[in-house]
Amino acid sequence: MNFGVFVLGLEENQIQQCSQLERSLYSQAGIGFWVVVVLSALAGGLNLYYINDSFFSVALGALLFPVLLGFLYRILLISIKRPSGYFAWSKWKRWVPDFGTAVRFLIPSVMLFLVAMPIAALLQFNEVERIAAEKRQELRALANESTAVAGFASGYSTDLEAAQHTHYPVAVYSALIQTGTTKTILLLVFGALFYPIALLYLIKMQSRFTYQDAVNTQVETNARGAFSEWEQAREQVLRKWGAEAAPHNLCYADYPINAVKAEISKPYAAGDAALIRALWPQKS
Repeated sequence: MNFGVFVLGLEENQIQQCSQLERSLYSQAGIGFWVVVVLSALAGGLNLYYINDSFFSVALGALLFPVLLGFLYRILLISIKRPSGYFAWSKWKRWVPDFGTAVRFLIPSVMLFLVAMPIAALLQFNEVERIAAEKRQELRALANESTAVAGFASGYSTDLEAAQHTHYPVAVYSALIQTGTTKTILLLVFGALFYPIALLYLIKMQSRFTYQDAVNTQVETNARGAFSEWEQAREQVLRKWGAEAAPHNLCYADYPINAVKAEISKPYAAGDAALIRALWPQKS
């Protein structure tokens, strides 16, 4: 079973004709995607737990994060493809990052902090509790200082009640970002996010990997076949009505660029107006 078939939308019959190494790289990229989805589910539940420690928040986060981040990450992986004629490009054009490459590195960089920080906080939960307790103590101190004003005291009491169910994630993440545990988790999640991306770029840039070229050739062949069928059907309709139309490749001297009109000696119907006159002659 190749995990890349579903995740990356691969053609199973085509991938089976590739080398064992190429199949393995695609499968590893697919497994890497599911690892990111599992980490996103864990991070989502933890993120919403730190905001409001209720079962509903945890369940919502564990469902929402993998759906949204997984969808975004999968689209990112699918977009890493080798275009037709890639190796005919100059070397600098192949190696210089374009806008799409920049976006593919920006999105996982944002995901890195969304996924890694709650997991790092889980491993340092005593610190999380300590920071949350300090924040609650600050809120109590403000409430005590404002008892002279009833409205303020009432507002702080409400805040204190709500504060019992939050762990102040922004303050927690800001305090933990410098710890060794957090840096280790950031490094591990960075590897999990960028490993599938690196594999797909390796496949894209190495000519010995043939799957993408085979798929490009198949797509081009199917497109030519569909266009040829359309031309044949068009010719049949024109012949039925007693008109002839020039094949598309005869209308232009520089086909398929189609920038220079060619002179057609045979009396073909040229253009939409002539075709309309041929099919529906005007009554004199």
